[in-house]
Amino acid sequence: MHHKEIELHRNLAAALGLLGIGEVHLRNDKGEETATISPREHAKALFTYLNMAGYLSESLLKKAVEYLAASKPFTCDNEIVLADLKKVCESSNRNGQFDAEYFLSHFAKQEYFSVEDIIDLIVFLQQTAFDRQYGVERDRLQVKPWMEEHNLEFKENAIKLGIITPLPALKDQYPAAGIMGAGSVRVKKRLEYFRDLKIGCDLVWALSGNRELSKGLDEEQVMEKIAEFGGKPVNYIKKKVGVDAREFLDGITETMMVNYLIQTICPNKKIGIVDSTIESGHWRATSAQSAADIVPIIINKIQSQEIKNVKDGRYYFLIIAEQPYAGRMSKQVQREFNKEIKKRSLEGKIFIEVEGCGPGITEQELLNSQVLTRLNSELGALMGERFNDARYILQQRSDLKLRDPNIIMFSKRDETFKAYQAQVNYSSSRIQFS
Repeated sequence: MHHKEIELHRNLAAALGLLGIGEVHLRNDKGEETATISPREHAKALFTYLNMAGYLSESLLKKAVEYLAASKPFTCDNEIVLADLKKVCESSNRNGQFDAEYFLSHFAKQEYFSVEDIIDLIVFLQQTAFDRQYGVERDRLQVKPWMEEHNLEFKENAIKLGIITPLPALKDQYPAAGIMGAGSVRVKKRLEYFRDLKIGCDLVWALSGNRELSKGLDEEQVMEKIAEFGGKPVNYIKKKVGVDAREFLDGITETMMVNYLIQTICPNKKIGIVDSTIESGHWRATSAQSAADIVPIIINKIQSQEIKNVKDGRYYFLIIAEQPYAGRMSKQVQREFNKEIKKRSLEGKIFIEVEGCGPGITEQELLNSQVLTRLNSELGALMGERFNDARYILQQRSDLKLRDPNIIMFSKRDETFKAYQAQVNYSSSRIQFS
């Protein structure tokens, strides 16, 4: 299918902009820019990825339309919406190869699709990537057949989506930095990266939490050294978390591990530790909770002038986590800063900008199928964060009624849809009874 590049229709362009589908700067370890991906190429990479993963299938489109309409109906019948979406997906694959340019020019182009409709559709479809159940960590995710079938194409599009190449620090000096917690392999990598950074950071925290270390997620040798370091017995206990079961090292937490690794990897660095508690509904402290915990500490230090302004009237805060996590985690921290600044009525007085930083994924690592499953999962998580940002902007329009986000997010949408169905059935029975 040959055609000239067509201008994006207005609502799709606005939706993609709100979801952060914009220019991507690819860099090497030295911070040198190697390529620039245009917003259009970024969007084409996103939809090509969704297609190769099977997230534009008729069954998933039908589910998306049905679920979204349960929370807030489209302005025309579901059958029409589904037929229009199905048509563009089929036409884009007419020659046996996905035509991203055609898809871009025809997806949700009908006038009845609002900006928020398009955002909800894109996010719902991509949330399929994040299909793990409660308690199942990324190290237990199964490799999908499409990843093996489209291995090279998936990696090429993942590069354009900005989740493979390094994210070097762009400034020489930062007033504060946070090193994100994780399993032992990734914490070691993040601490080593921080140790070798050729930049200045006035204050640094390792963001950790109350999670017992476990086999698979953490290295057995490291876990046992930490127990020995803390004078505790090595006692593994098998516990079930949701649908998953793990062997935990009794009484040995991630925060203890982070403290140990700081002393062994960065003995000459002054690094504070934030020990986050476990949120309700979770089995471990999350990066979102770590973000919420570090933000008031930073703002308090800004107000007490322990943290000084750098330049341009802004405070730059560095988040250290390797690809593909740094982008999502920096968004979480930025949103918490924005919320806290608003809560304290500091808008217009304090400006804080969060920058994600960390090593890229090597060619050797990309040969590992588990790395590809994490990339797919993290793409879903990153889109979830972009969705939160887009909703925040849309909510500033006071007359706009948005859908229940739980009807879109992978972990809650099935139970939320059932709840909406139950409400409809209950209302129908009352009408019949009357």
